[in-house]
Amino acid sequence: ENYASPATLLAMGNWMSDKYAEGTAGHRFYAGCRNVDTVETIAAEHARALFGADHAYVQPHSGIDANLVAFWSVLAQRVESPALAEAGVRNVNDLTEEDWSVLRRALGDQRMLGMSLDAGGHLTHGFRPNLT
Repeated sequence: ENYASPATLLAMGNWMSDKYAEGTAGHRFYAGCRNVDTVETIAAEHARALFGADHAYVQPHSGIDANLVAFWSVLAQRVESPALAEAGVRNVNDLTEEDWSVLRRALGDQRMLGMSLDAGGHLTHGFRPNLT
């Protein structure tokens, strides 16, 4: 886990910033998340009441999002950009339906090395419920 400086912790106003809490309330990948579960549950209850919704997802963006951005940037550079150049266009919206279909398949057929969760990798690397 990461530990922020005391000045950063004071600015943030709580000690919860040092706690990994991947997963959802009651279903975390790390122990010791009871306080996080409580805060998240209360926040979701308030959000549901405020918006009159049946469900509310109140978690902030996470490492999963960061990994997806990194993964997509590699795909864009190594697969999408060359395909656009070959087709003589600058944007995927300018591709023919046939060229777009070929590019979509090529984007989906890529592989990136990442350690599995049980080998110390991040849960976005090969964990079945996730995109990668």
